[in-house]
Amino acid sequence: MIAVLVVVLIPVLALTTDLPGPSIDDVLGSGSGGDPLNLDPCTPSADKLRFPESGAASGRWRRAARLPIARDELRAATVGHRIFMLGGHGRRPDGRLRSVSALWVLDTRTGKVTRGPNVPVPLDHAAVASDGTNVWAAGGFSNFTARGDVLRYSPRERRWTTVTQLRLPRGAGGAEFIDGRLYVVGGSPPTLPDPNQKPYASLDSFDPRTGRWTPGPDMPTARHHLATAVLDGKLYVLGGRRPGEFSLAAFERYDPKTDEWTKLPPLPLGAGGIAAATVAGQIVALGGGDDGEQWVTPASWAFDPGVGRWRRLPDLSVARHGHTAAAVGARVYAIGGSPCPGFGRTASIESLTVH
Repeated sequence: MIAVLVVVLIPVLALTTDLPGPSIDDVLGSGSGGDPLNLDPCTPSADKLRFPESGAASGRWRRAARLPIARDELRAATVGHRIFMLGGHGRRPDGRLRSVSALWVLDTRTGKVTRGPNVPVPLDHAAVASDGTNVWAAGGFSNFTARGDVLRYSPRERRWTTVTQLRLPRGAGGAEFIDGRLYVVGGSPPTLPDPNQKPYASLDSFDPRTGRWTPGPDMPTARHHLATAVLDGKLYVLGGRRPGEFSLAAFERYDPKTDEWTKLPPLPLGAGGIAAATVAGQIVALGGGDDGEQWVTPASWAFDPGVGRWRRLPDLSVARHGHTAAAVGARVYAIGGSPCPGFGRTASIESLTVH
């Protein structure tokens, strides 16, 4: 009976203007002593899964090599046939969450995961992108402090370099490269211990050739815990969270040539902590959930801009949020994350060929 009351009351609190939003205890489950940064890992449960009304497409996700250590809120980017996966949450001996600096590399040809040089700053919720040659990490949270560092990793030199600083330190935002420029969008101050932090709508772009930042127009929907992807020189932003709404369906596109945002058909199932990648000329959205309503979903979707609508893909074998996604060729990979609402971790990596 208690579990039912939690699911029902949290949305009511979020929608009531004269009452506070859900506490960290309600949303994530605080550990011993009521410490909001000492969180008990959640337990996957069938009654915490949400499935869309439309049925999943036929097909099956294929298990890949597992992460050596289970992680959530890690991020990834692709260079060639390798996926670089960095940061995330670990735990201190006293049970409190901590940011980690580990870099893991998945070779999609051999299926092996190896360790790379540590990120200079321990990070979770970083915005990670690839310029085709290097991996970039912009901002993120470092032990509950928003960072402004923009870091570049050279796989050829196996070396990290601090390139610049964000105009606005942030985490849980997104980053992508378009025509040699780094675009950073959305995010927020740390969402622990307060999950109802006000999100950012700002968009900034950085030119590595000049070392200069240029502010862009705010995206229509301010949010954090979003996902981003790039297709045909345009930036796509999917899902996310804001106070009182932890599973946004907003789907918006920015065109650098016109310097304008366009609202697109919303996600069929809004989600925060969602992941996305560009595969086979389509935007693929994976999983996500709602920590307030206490659910996660295994649903995955593909959006073809030429058709202008979403179609259901096969469900993930492990429902998850706070994960990351990357693509190599026609395959998309879902990596890590939490297999249940709130704090949790999985080492699962699975992939799907998208047609």
